[in-house]
Amino acid sequence: MKDITLQKLINLVGEGFLRELLGKEKTLKQLRAEARLRGFNDISKLKKAQLKNLLSKPQDLNQLRKRYLLVKAKKLGIKNATNLNKIQLINEIDDKVLKLVNEKQSSFRGFTNQFTLEPSGNVTFDTESFLTALKRKALAKIQMQTKVKIILRANMDKTDLKTGESLVEEHQFRSKNEIVLESTDKNELWSLFTEQVLEDLAKFKMNGSGWTFHSIVALDIHTVGYEPLNGSSWVPLPKFLASKKALINMKNTDNQCFKWCIARALNTAKREIEK
Repeated sequence: MKDITLQKLINLVGEGFLRELLGKEKTLKQLRAEARLRGFNDISKLKKAQLKNLLSKPQDLNQLRKRYLLVKAKKLGIKNATNLNKIQLINEIDDKVLKLVNEKQSSFRGFTNQFTLEPSGNVTFDTESFLTALKRKALAKIQMQTKVKIILRANMDKTDLKTGESLVEEHQFRSKNEIVLESTDKNELWSLFTEQVLEDLAKFKMNGSGWTFHSIVALDIHTVGYEPLNGSSWVPLPKFLASKKALINMKNTDNQCFKWCIARALNTAKREIEK
């Protein structure tokens, strides 16, 4: 189209042929159909712009219907995808786009662990879609009673104003340490991690450094065993304390020794004061 005159271009735009060349924009009906295919509900009242925004965001594979997963599987070259159930299909897609490249254990009896996940093959991600895509694999590595943090490693691009050359460097964007307990909702935990990493990245780009996002390198997951202080049952006093005859060491068979100490202090006794 380099030889086309301005007037002809205006005519093409006016007649809608340019849109034909660039591809038709999806109708509201088509957008709703795709949203339902992806597992979204309550979309009948959404306008076209709202649907576009909804579909533009990365989505967890668990939320997608199998028909949409099969489309993804076909694009990734997964064979016999139609014979797989949804869980198997999700695992196959995960393996195609992500890989566990490193797993380290250190300290006493593997007290500290580090896992590294990175894009597989020629698959490319932006930061948010990458964190969404690896959520399942990452959460499988996070155990209860641990302190966890994640570090996103990404290539950042900056143009040298003097030479005009493009400089690409790896930078790290971190979450805070979070404690994972039996009561922890892992989905909420991952949302928190994602928010913290994206905020760290945004601050880096906004501080006037001139860096822009280039590509994903990997994500490191660091976990450390967490052992909170717990109450304990009765143990005898050390000899140098017992010999002072100045301490009452309550004898109990549960782990509520502090409660019994308070109870004895409020209710003094002359005999068997340690019971």
